[in-house]
Amino acid sequence: MRRAGLARDFSQGALSQTGRSLDIGIEGEGFFKIAAARGERFTRDGRFTLDDTGRLVTSGGEPVAGDAGDIILAPSRGEVTVAKDGTISQNGARTGKLSVWQFASMSALEKDGDGLYRNSGNQAATAAEGVKLHQGSVESSNVQPVIEITRMIEVSREYERIARMMDQTSQLNTEAIQRLGKVT
Repeated sequence: MRRAGLARDFSQGALSQTGRSLDIGIEGEGFFKIAAARGERFTRDGRFTLDDTGRLVTSGGEPVAGDAGDIILAPSRGEVTVAKDGTISQNGARTGKLSVWQFASMSALEKDGDGLYRNSGNQAATAAEGVKLHQGSVESSNVQPVIEITRMIEVSREYERIARMMDQTSQLNTEAIQRLGKVT
């Protein structure tokens, strides 16, 4: 169901260091492709883990799509390194590459839960350009609390002003009806 007037802010949030080798932050406009059971999904949440088979998955257990399918890592092969372009290596050997995608219009993306978005507009995703991946980091929220609290106070004051105006209008109508009733 599309909601009129609903807009999402996909602007970049700050990258926070976590030190976890499977946390990957995106710098720039782009989304990781997720091979979810219910179809292709996209996310900016790079808090990845490994499942029982060594497959790279989201925190919700959905497989992360690489340039050649699932990304399989083996802890026995050594430390995982992720280059800025998404190339994943273990002990110097390439094991896969994270694919990062972008959309011409962000309105094509619809929330699907668990930090995932679905391409509801059936718009073609293209390989993201100018994006850098940062291993050991995740993107923080792009919400600025002080600005949002200020906006909330402004909206609250505007609501109160309109409510007072409606009360005054109602009171004027009541007085007008009472005066008209006395005249007749």
